[in-house]
Amino acid sequence: MTEQTTVQEENNEEKETTIWLEIIKFQLLWYLFNFLILFLEQNLAFDLPILDNFYLISFKVVGRSLFIAFFLYWALMEYGLNFKDLGITFKDLFANLKLGLMVSWPLLLGIIFSHLHLNNLNTLITIDTIEDLSTSLIYYVIIFFGCLIPAFSTELFYRGFIFKQLKENHCYLIAFILSTSFYTLIHLDFRSHIMLLHFIMAFITTYLYHKTDSLLAPTIFQATYQASLTTFLFAFTGWPF
Repeated sequence: MTEQTTVQEENNEEKETTIWLEIIKFQLLWYLFNFLILFLEQNLAFDLPILDNFYLISFKVVGRSLFIAFFLYWALMEYGLNFKDLGITFKDLFANLKLGLMVSWPLLLGIIFSHLHLNNLNTLITIDTIEDLSTSLIYYVIIFFGCLIPAFSTELFYRGFIFKQLKENHCYLIAFILSTSFYTLIHLDFRSHIMLLHFIMAFITTYLYHKTDSLLAPTIFQATYQASLTTFLFAFTGWPF
């Protein structure tokens, strides 16, 4: 009995090591894609300022699409997972869509409220009138759809793979702590308020994924976060993190 327990513990440790090695490998790949995106953003520009704002997101869409394709090939063909394992499912589609929208709209309203009360912001549009608000919401909708692919790539890797794999080897609480802490730290920005922001994002999206077992709701929330900050606080080139 003792020998069987020892063998099982060794197998668990080996599996844990393998998972973390795969996580680190794809995290390095994630950094590589982001570096290429930033390189193109900083070295390619148009003479028209409005295009300089909107073409930047195209690099994120293309770069993250390549990451998604490569990651899905590896996860499905090499690692033996399926779409359901990764949280890609149509089960309870409308319920998960509704949940994602319900959780996201307070975030959007909060960021608009912050826009109205902060000064010296590098934003796409300054809201001074009702017409400005209407225009900014049109910008927001366009950017939101542009952010869906980058948001999906984030949730696919950090929630669909990392959290899911950790939850299979640990209890829910340990997996939750490990995955949210990992997401907070991998941004390599250790300013306390930025770390807190990333932790809150990880906390909410991980909870949404755990509650629904689907990437839909956390992807909507992540896209809302990216699009609202881009539209109302920092524009494409002004993100401080």
